[in-house]
Amino acid sequence: AVVSTQSGHYGRGNPATLQVKRTRPNPDANKPKQKWITDFAMMTNINRFILSTGDRELQFFEASTFEPYCQISGLESVPLKMSFWHNPRNTEESILMYGDNQVRVSIS
Repeated sequence: AVVSTQSGHYGRGNPATLQVKRTRPNPDANKPKQKWITDFAMMTNINRFILSTGDRELQFFEASTFEPYCQISGLESVPLKMSFWHNPRNTEESILMYGDNQVRVSIS
């Protein structure tokens, strides 16, 4: 399971025991204003995960190393809930959907 802490760390944890196995500091955690993570979604077909933030961003990470992959900034609104779907027969076919604080749904 992917976990996020109030101190700005994210990592892997065991959902049964609530013990965190491995964490990594969020590079933005030391800035005066910390980011709020509003949701995350796993992209299992390409071994990545996505975090949405209260700063109107989508951040993509490698699931195995937690290394940042890319970031989309400057969204018009705050993404609050995300869902990711992929076609198990075709890894190139996938959909990312998110709902925002202006009651809109975006599909990519």
